[in-house]
Amino acid sequence: METGFCDLMTLLSGGFIPSEPDFKLKTMYEMADRAAPSDVFCKNRRYTGFAIACEQYFKRGLKVLDLHCFGGGLVFDFLLRGHKAIGLYPSHFFEQTGGGYWRILSKFLFSADAAKTFTIVDVDNAPQKFDVICAWDGLELLECNALQVLCENVKKHLSVSGLFMGAVPLSQGKDEAWWKSQFADFDFIEELPLTPEQLPKTTVELLFPFAAMLK
Repeated sequence: METGFCDLMTLLSGGFIPSEPDFKLKTMYEMADRAAPSDVFCKNRRYTGFAIACEQYFKRGLKVLDLHCFGGGLVFDFLLRGHKAIGLYPSHFFEQTGGGYWRILSKFLFSADAAKTFTIVDVDNAPQKFDVICAWDGLELLECNALQVLCENVKKHLSVSGLFMGAVPLSQGKDEAWWKSQFADFDFIEELPLTPEQLPKTTVELLFPFAAMLK
């Protein structure tokens, strides 16, 4: 894990994570019926710069949902900075192995397929809205019908002023125009308030970073 000395001191102080999460997940689909990315073991990057950029954009406390959280590094960064965050991953791999931050954030990371219907509620069962919803990996693996379900889940959980952000490889005949058309069909409008330097880094060269808001 990319956890520095200051992060460890914060962890040991026990002050940055609430004893109980603010959210509960309701879903019938914990496992995805599609292949997981082949580099799953490497997917536990930290994105502190991205968290800071979101703070500067919204200028307030944030509620963050990571739809493909892998080891939970992004969720860890937002929680470490005092925000509310939750992560989903469409496999029991990290839950069963305790990889990444899953042992530390066991109440904040869930095995669930974001391309199947789910609902996130608070402790009083009230449906929740998020300021930032992320999908940095995995959209390119979805069939069109599964992508539609995922986007409907995003629409259901995204706040009025919230941002849906992520990145997809430009491959398999799906270029930037194709993805923009898909998002437009799902009632998202393009809005990229962050610079490429503020977004999570990737080793994929032909990548389309996106950010969108509800119409």
